[in-house]
Amino acid sequence: MGQEIIGHIIMGQILDRKFWVIFCLEHFGTGHAGTQNGTSFFSIATLLHNLVLEMSKSYPENLLQEHKISRETVTTAASLIRQALKEELLNELRESPFSVSLDLSSDLYGHSYLAICVRFHEKDSYEKPITKLFSILPITNSSTEEVIFEKLMASIFIEEEVKMNIMGIVTDGGSNMTGSEKGVSHRLKEVFSHLIDFKDISHCLNNIFKKALKVIPDDALKIISSICSHFNKSTQRSALLRQILVENKIKPLEILQMSLTRWLSMRDCLERILELWKGLEVYFLEYGNESQKEYFSSKNELYLRTLALLMNNTNNTKGGGNIETKISISLAAYKFLV
Repeated sequence: MGQEIIGHIIMGQILDRKFWVIFCLEHFGTGHAGTQNGTSFFSIATLLHNLVLEMSKSYPENLLQEHKISRETVTTAASLIRQALKEELLNELRESPFSVSLDLSSDLYGHSYLAICVRFHEKDSYEKPITKLFSILPITNSSTEEVIFEKLMASIFIEEEVKMNIMGIVTDGGSNMTGSEKGVSHRLKEVFSHLIDFKDISHCLNNIFKKALKVIPDDALKIISSICSHFNKSTQRSALLRQILVENKIKPLEILQMSLTRWLSMRDCLERILELWKGLEVYFLEYGNESQKEYFSSKNELYLRTLALLMNNTNNTKGGGNIETKISISLAAYKFLV
C-alpha cells in the first residue's frame, strides 16, 4: 500500500508544494493508531524520506526553492504526525509486556528534560526486543522524585491496558530515581508490586571508562578539550583551519564541540582531531602559542592514538567479548606502547 501511495505522489503531485503535508493529514491526521490498511506510519515516513532525497538529486535547486511550505503548515503537520506516532506506540504497549528507561538531561540553556524510552517485543517478532523513544518532557520547576513520578504516570500509565504490561524500570542510579523511600523506582513499585528495577548498564560502563582514563596523563587529555575550545569559540579560527585543510588536500571537516555530559563526546572529538592531525599541526605552528605547538610532539600523538584505541574497544559492542576483556586489552596496549 505504501509503495502505491508514493508512486501516486511521484506521478501526479511531485511538484505540489504541499503534497507531503496533505498526505500526512489525510492518512494520519485522524489518529487510528497511525495506520491505514495495515501500513504503519514509520514505514510510510521512510518511503517519504527516500522520496525527498531522490527529489533533491533529480530536480534543480532553484525549482525546489519555488515550492516552500509555511511555518504554520509545518507546525500543524508535525503536531498531527507526533500524535499518530504516539498512538501507534501506545498500541504496541497495550499488546506487549515492556520496561521503561528514564533519564534526566539539560540543554545548553539550563532547561531540564525527562527522556522516557520503552523496550518491548514488536508484534510477530520475538527474537530481540527493541527500544523506542516514548516522550521527552520538560521539567519546568523541579526534578524531585515526586515531579518525575507524576509526569511519568501522566504520560504513559493512563490506560489500564498499558499499566498491566509494565515489567521493569531502568534508571541511572541517582537518588531521585532509586532512593529507598521516595525514589521514582520505589514509588512505581508501590503501584506495580511486581516491578523489577535495574541500574542502567550505560552508566556503569561510563564509570568503568572514567577509571580507565586515569592511565592517560592529564596533559594529554587537556589537548583534546583545548583544541575543541580553541575552534568552537571562534569562527575566524575555524575558517583559517578550513583554508589550511583545503590547501593540504585534507577533507575540510569541522572540529567538534566536546560535552562533558555526553559519554561518546570525547571519543568523537578525539577521532576528528586525529583525522585532521596534520592540518591542525600546520595551523598551530603558524598561529598557535608555544604551549599549543607542543601538542604535536610524537609522545602526545602516541598518547592520543592509544587513548583512541582504548575508547573504541570500550564503546564497541559489536565485536563480541565482555567489557572487562576489552578494557584489559586497551590497557595492555597502552602499557606496551609507553
